[in-house]
Amino acid sequence: MEQIRAASGKPARSKLLKARSEAQPKDEEGKKKRAQESRQGYMNMYHAYCKQAAPEHPEVCSNPELKAAYAKHVTTT
Repeated sequence: MEQIRAASGKPARSKLLKARSEAQPKDEEGKKKRAQESRQGYMNMYHAYCKQAAPEHPEVCSNPELKAAYAKHVTTT
C-alpha cells in the first residue's frame, strides 16, 4: 500500500493495484487464512499499543467493545 501511495501517476498506481489484486487468494480457504492473519495482526497491534506506559489515546484501551473483540487468541510476533 505504501508503494501505491508513493507511486507517481495513474498508470503506475493502476499497475501496482492490479499486481496487488492478483496476489490476493482466490479460493475460500486462502481468503479465510488471509482474514485470520489480518485479524491477528490487528489484535497484536491493539495489545502492543495498550501495553505502552502512556498511550496517546488511552480511551481505546478501556473501550469495552474493543476489549471484547481483541481479548481472544492473543499472540505476539
